[in-house]
Amino acid sequence: MLDPVIDPTMKGTMLPAPLIIKDFVHGEDKCNYELYLLELINTSKWFSEKYPGGFQKPASESNGECDAINENYQLDFKLLASKTALQAKSILSSQIYTENGVTYFCTSKVDGSVQSTRIFAAFRSLSLNDLIELRSSNIKEYGIKNDVRTALKIFETKKNLLLFFPYRFTFEKQHLHDEAIKSITEALNHDFGTAFLFRNQYANGYDTFLTCIYEESFLIYCVCAGELQLCDSVATNEIMTFTRLLNDYGDWWN
Repeated sequence: MLDPVIDPTMKGTMLPAPLIIKDFVHGEDKCNYELYLLELINTSKWFSEKYPGGFQKPASESNGECDAINENYQLDFKLLASKTALQAKSILSSQIYTENGVTYFCTSKVDGSVQSTRIFAAFRSLSLNDLIELRSSNIKEYGIKNDVRTALKIFETKKNLLLFFPYRFTFEKQHLHDEAIKSITEALNHDFGTAFLFRNQYANGYDTFLTCIYEESFLIYCVCAGELQLCDSVATNEIMTFTRLLNDYGDWWN
């Protein structure tokens, strides 16, 4: 990240595969980020005050129901990462199996490296006209343009969305908390600002939230007038499913 808008001491690291890829841990029924995102919004003071009564999973998603249902509001969860990045994370990570309380860590499916798209960097260099042109294109080959086009389908979803940007931000040098949050927010707005404009054009009237992790906290943003504004922050150790997956299967944290 060499852009002058982005703090050069800031580092964003993609979360471990068990935390973001559904059913990555064979035999673990809690290996699903949607479960802990539901816990997150039910733990969030901001969501609790705005939508009393909490959120529940739908009885069925066979008709495209949202992932979180409140008496007066519905919210769908979307993972904001490229298809190629998730594929790379899956095949390059140690394979994990759990059975009868015993966990087995095996070698990855592939050794070496796999080319993948950093979706935040891909959006950073594209204008709104570029995104509109990509939307109407018929690109199918493996690569950046296809990853962006796939991501655009998320941004034009006509539902209220909580976008999960599955990265943990840290800094190489000590920062004041407010300064760190400001740097993260500026970087995210810089990278996804055009995508938010695209969503406003193709899914106008629907709410957009985004969450990511800063050190040991989930940051929860809402998109207002095309920019992210911080609504709330929740300690990761308050989210039980996330904490369990991290402790049992996460291959890094500190």
